[in-house]
Amino acid sequence: MSIPLYVFLGLYLVGLAIYLLLSFFNVYHAFRFGIKDTMTGFVVTTYLVVTVLILVATSAFILTIDWSQTWQPFELPEINISL
Repeated sequence: MSIPLYVFLGLYLVGLAIYLLLSFFNVYHAFRFGIKDTMTGFVVTTYLVVTVLILVATSAFILTIDWSQTWQPFELPEINISL
């Protein structure tokens, strides 16, 4: 049984979409219901910058992968024992 690698890309994109949706609500609630202070803006800006850095790093890695390959999780290597 072989699994195409683009299945993992799809799972990553679904997880990314969920993360971005939850991040939107997080930032919205931080500004809407948080204390109106410069610290709130600093924390939200830091959160967004770190998020963008992680997305750039993963994008750079994702672009180097050949998504037409397959992964065979249950393939056992052959062991040759000669006496």
